[in-house]
Amino acid sequence: MLFFGWGRRSKSWSLTNGQRIVAVWRYAHIVWYPLAWHIRYHLLNDSRSQDSVITRHAAAALLGTVPNIGLWQRYGMVLLFLAIFAMIAWPPGTIAFVPLLAIGVMYGLIGIPKFT
Repeated sequence: MLFFGWGRRSKSWSLTNGQRIVAVWRYAHIVWYPLAWHIRYHLLNDSRSQDSVITRHAAAALLGTVPNIGLWQRYGMVLLFLAIFAMIAWPPGTIAFVPLLAIGVMYGLIGIPKFT
């Protein structure tokens, strides 16, 4: 049985002057394989009336580093579909479990999602 869903998520970073940068994106997922799109960055001041949408480059300049939401959060579903395609496209008798092994390595490198 496949479990799926969609919605909006966000991640925030604090700046030294009391401001916050918030990344908001839309996502869909199948089981533990998410796919994110429409990522927008907001600069939140102390007074909410002055909030503004900023570019990724402006957010990177304010933070001093590029604000990322994570490789797995952005492209997890693409890895799932690539693994399925590779298993279908490879001829019988070859090592068809390599894509699944690669996904296992990705889990080891990125971390298994935690449910709270």
